Amino acid sequence: MKRNSKAVSVAGFVLFLSAGISARADTFSFSFDPLSAYAPSQGGGNTPTSSIQGYMQGLLHAGQTVTVTGAVADRTYNGEGYVVGPGSDKNNMTPLTLGNTNGATSVSNNSTVNGTFDTFIANTDDSSHQISNQITMKFTGLVINGLVSFDYEIFPDGTSNQPPDLTFAAGPTGNTSTVVTFLGVTPGTGPINTTVSANSNHESNAQLIGHWSGAVSNATELDFIDWPATIGIDNLVFATSPEPSSIILLGTTGLAFFFLLRRKLQKG
Repeated sequence: MKRNSKAVSVAGFVLFLSAGISARADTFSFSFDPLSAYAPSQGGGNTPTSSIQGYMQGLLHAGQTVTVTGAVADRTYNGEGYVVGPGSDKNNMTPLTLGNTNGATSVSNNSTVNGTFDTFIANTDDSSHQISNQITMKFTGLVINGLVSFDYEIFPDGTSNQPPDLTFAAGPTGNTSTVVTFLGVTPGTGPINTTVSANSNHESNAQLIGHWSGAVSNATELDFIDWPATIGIDNLVFATSPEPSSIILLGTTGLAFFFLLRRKLQKG
C-alpha cells in the first residue's frame, strides 16, 4: 500500500506540473499581409473590421479571442499627397509609407521603396474617411507580458496647427495607460530628412514613420490612439503569459484527479 501511495503521489505531482505547463506562454506575430484582398493596389481599402479580427483570431490558440475596432486594411494611403518620400521633385517622387516598405525608420532621397505593396492597418480608408480616433484590440484567454513591437506611421493631416501624434496604451481591458507617445516632425528634420511630397517641393506638414519595441506588463488591451491625423500599424508582435485563472483552473483540475486516484487506491 505504501508503494502504491508513493507512486500515486509522484503521479499526482507530475499531473499538476503538466497541467500548469499546458497553460503556456507564447509569442504572436501579425503581418496583416493576408488581408491584401481587402486592400486593393488602387483605391478601396474598405476592409470590414471583422476581417481584421478574423485574421488575428486565426493566429491565436483555442480558448483565446480578440475583438478589434476602429481599423481597416490598407496599402496605398499617402495622406492625401502630403507624405514625403524619395525623389528630386513633386513630379518625380514616391511617398514612403507602411504600404511600400517594411520597418522604415527614416525617409531621405536615398530611401528604398519596395517593388510590391505591403498591407497594414489604419484608422482612415483609401477614400480619406477617418473611421475612428483609435485602433483597439481587446484579448481574452491571454495576458500580454514582455516584448511588444510594431511598425507605425503618423500621417500628416494637411495643417500645421497641431503636430500629429500616436499614443500607444496598454493594460487591463477598459483601464489602459500610456506606454509611449510619438510626435510627428516637420520634413527636413530627422528622421524625416526629405521635404518633397506629391503636393510640394517644400512640404511643411509634420509626419513620422518608424519602428518601436518595448516591455508591456499584464495587458489584455492594446490601444493605438490618434489625434488629429491618421495612423497606421504593421508587423505587430507581442509575448504572452497564460492568464492566472487558467493556471489555477488547470492546477486545480490536476490536484482533483490526484486526490481522487489516491483515495480510490487507498480504499482498494
